[in-house]
Amino acid sequence: MRLSDATLADRIGDLDAQRDALAEEIDELKDEFTRRGLKLAEGKRFDVTRDVEPVTRFDAKGAKEFLGAKAAEFEKAATRTVWRIRKASPRGSA
Repeated sequence: MRLSDATLADRIGDLDAQRDALAEEIDELKDEFTRRGLKLAEGKRFDVTRDVEPVTRFDAKGAKEFLGAKAAEFEKAATRTVWRIRKASPRGSA
């Protein structure tokens, strides 16, 4: 892609805002699907199903409490990439 840094930042921000708006609308539609008690809805282009499944999760907090100071022996350093996308302050021409 041949975009300037500023254009790249603006494009990422625009798409991120669109994604957030779409996610909000999807959540509202899923809430309505659930409110209606639907398990299946068949559309012309998509079928949507809703199931409730049991899930097992590891209680890391509980494990740390149980292990006490020994828990530190099992902690490992890691890195992650953090993206922060926010509206820019108005830029004036100087």
